[in-house]
Amino acid sequence: MMQRFITEEETFNGPLEILGRKRSDVKLVHGNIKTGELSVYNNFDSVVSLLSEGDMLIFNDSLTLPSSLYGYLKEMHDYCRIHVGQALENGNILVEIRPKELNTRISKGETFVHPESGVQFELERRFSLFTRYFEAKTSLQREDVKGFLSAYGYPIFYEGYTKPYPFHYYKNVFQTEPGSSEYPSASRPFTEEILNRLRKKGVITGTLTLHCNLGSLERDEYEYKNRLLDETYRIPHDLVENVINTKENGGRIIAVGTTVVRALVSSVKNGNMTNLSGQTHIKISGDSDIWPLDGIISGMHDPESSHLELLEAFGGSKLISPVGLIAHRFHLREHEFGDSMLIL
Repeated sequence: MMQRFITEEETFNGPLEILGRKRSDVKLVHGNIKTGELSVYNNFDSVVSLLSEGDMLIFNDSLTLPSSLYGYLKEMHDYCRIHVGQALENGNILVEIRPKELNTRISKGETFVHPESGVQFELERRFSLFTRYFEAKTSLQREDVKGFLSAYGYPIFYEGYTKPYPFHYYKNVFQTEPGSSEYPSASRPFTEEILNRLRKKGVITGTLTLHCNLGSLERDEYEYKNRLLDETYRIPHDLVENVINTKENGGRIIAVGTTVVRALVSSVKNGNMTNLSGQTHIKISGDSDIWPLDGIISGMHDPESSHLELLEAFGGSKLISPVGLIAHRFHLREHEFGDSMLIL
């Protein structure tokens, strides 16, 4: 059997635009919930043919903050990065020190110094729920943190997987509300051209806000705690009305990203969408009730991440489990600039 040639795009883990391609030139895996079949399309614009008139796509309008800073640890004299997460109720900020190997050697009371600005983050204690994170105190006022990160930060990345790219690669359609620490990347392949084609077909769009906290938890973390990190969300009243109208008219509700799923499911109480703002740490898995949703568009994820368990809530393990084999066979790319999946 002749071996298939692996293209440059299939081995590149950054934005395809750097290679002169469009952001929609990623592959799309379609998991058909009714038939249980998995299909692979060479271009994301195939999503237009897979959606129907009256369907509704819901996007997260949260814009990523450049939340990674280079600096050093004052006592240990080690250079490192700090990932700055969301504010905690006690006024501290959730942070993570990278690389991971250095994180495990840090004692409480250590201080991260950002040399360019002189700003310091005092690592007061390990975060009790997930101990790879720290609770940090900083001299910055809470309202000044976003401006500070915008001036000095880089997008969060993880050594061995990705590297930071210019900020404009991390901005997607509809993303206008700064606040996410990690990049909500599921909507990245959507272009204005694709959106126009969907609108002409009669597909409806809507937005909500969920500000992503720090990175996807690993299996030993989320399984033991059965929860995720707290994230702030807000759902507009008119979105609720559009969702109800779409359902009544026979349309399907499709979340663009796992963040949208967590926000919508968190809003439901006694069968109605009434909890329209607040914080959520909900962990969704195969047996979760995901009303009012019918489908999801998501990126390709690490098999050990909490994201794949969430996908099983839509397609079940029989549909989702073979995704790893499909990903290997077709050289699908993971993480924020990788290929996409539609479960519908």
